[in-house]
Amino acid sequence: MNTKNAIETTGTGIEDLPETTFGATEVGRSYLTARGHQVTVTEVIPGSHAIVQTTKGKEMRVPADQACRGPLPGSDVGGAAPADQDEGPAEAPTTAKAKRAKAKRAKEPRGRDPRLPEVGTQITRKWRGHEVTVTELVDGGFAVVFDDDVLGIAKSLTKAAEMVLAREGVTSGVNGYTWFRIGTPATAPRTRRATTIDALAAAVARLQARLTKAAERAAKVESELEAATKALADAKAAADAPASAAA
Repeated sequence: MNTKNAIETTGTGIEDLPETTFGATEVGRSYLTARGHQVTVTEVIPGSHAIVQTTKGKEMRVPADQACRGPLPGSDVGGAAPADQDEGPAEAPTTAKAKRAKAKRAKEPRGRDPRLPEVGTQITRKWRGHEVTVTELVDGGFAVVFDDDVLGIAKSLTKAAEMVLAREGVTSGVNGYTWFRIGTPATAPRTRRATTIDALAAAVARLQARLTKAAERAAKVESELEAATKALADAKAAADAPASAAA
């Protein structure tokens, strides 16, 4: 499809299209990339990325904050059936969307991970001075809040962690359960605390034993000092006795 001709037939120039980002686009509508290529949005994950399809049917993943222009006039794929006609079968989705839908139906439903708390329970973590809160929704998604900023809905706990890391420019892989400390044995923190207390108690006992020995040595030295002082006094008295007798 010739994008330039498509726009000119509507009387709209490329410069007239509003600027936006792929994170704010509408699924099913067409937009122009920063390089002027036409793409159709097939999926949007707010705060993370969007899935777009080129005019040649190639799918790409683009960051949610990447700039684009649109939507293109006449690219709205929605619309209701005329009132005087019965609604026919739903319009067949694009080939890529049909493949994803088929693959999704083919997957067997997975059970909910037993490590997760009850649905609706807030999972929080302090990270780099920020408070991250994730809440599992009834449909299986995870609402992600960074401080007071709602980042969006993640499909899994791992995707939620990746969404938070991406906001701060971190792109390394992460396990959501490990990052949010979900499923960590409850006894582990207490074991660490108990180990620390035991070590400190042992150190105090050793110091007390040393103090006791030091006190015993001090008492012995004090006794020896008293004996030596008495012996010195006796020696001086014996030395003074002849001189007194001669006088």
